[in-house]
Amino acid sequence: MPLFSKSKIPRRSSDEDQHKLLGNEESQDAEAASEEWYQKRNVLKVIMSHVAMLILYTTLFTLAWTRAEKKLHAQHTAESYSPGSHALQWRKQYVNSTVYEKSPYSGNPSPEVDAAWKELMYGFTLRVEKEDLDKIGKSSIPLNDGSGQYIAGLDTTHHLHCLWSIRHALAPHHYPKEVEAMSRSHPDDAYPTHIAHCLEILRMQLMCRGDAALFTYAWDMGKREPLTDFAVEHTCANWDKLKDWTEKHSFDVREDLLTHPVYGK
Repeated sequence: MPLFSKSKIPRRSSDEDQHKLLGNEESQDAEAASEEWYQKRNVLKVIMSHVAMLILYTTLFTLAWTRAEKKLHAQHTAESYSPGSHALQWRKQYVNSTVYEKSPYSGNPSPEVDAAWKELMYGFTLRVEKEDLDKIGKSSIPLNDGSGQYIAGLDTTHHLHCLWSIRHALAPHHYPKEVEAMSRSHPDDAYPTHIAHCLEILRMQLMCRGDAALFTYAWDMGKREPLTDFAVEHTCANWDKLKDWTEKHSFDVREDLLTHPVYGK
């Protein structure tokens, strides 16, 4: 007689087999999901490291640029106080003053050139506050509109006006009225008084600024003498920014805002 009868041998049910199979499949799915998660995490780490490096380089570049801008600004703001100083933004700029280089302000007199020069000099008279004058230790003429403001002007506009007058003097047949109005201190003077003043003020201004930018030379194979390259990099004010400030703070002298203490308006 057999030790165990067939009826006594334990058997797994089909439900148990199916459960084990499902367990194996779930384990494989979990392992696959875990592997996929690790792969995604690694990709994310690479992306985040690149983003961090980009932010770092951008920050360093911004700091370096800002420091350079502040250095340029400091080089030019250690000057006399002006309410327009905050409108000055300095930048590196090539100024091409080559002899035959044309611009809207150069060439023979014409309505277009005259209009360009007049636009440059717009805003000759400015409104300034009493505290602005106190900061430079000067006084000026008050405006009669009750604003408490005073008349003043930017020296740069004065220099441009001088150049404008010199243009007139160099082409008297084009500007007869302007030249006729230029008086001479003495009949034998070669220059009208205003032109002599303008030449001197521009000389002083150029020497005051002392621009140390270099111009260079190059050979022209068809000529004996070397050619001068006047395309030079300078540290320049952003003229549009300064002009915008000037226009916002200017007034027209024809507005009759000045009252003479003896002669009245």
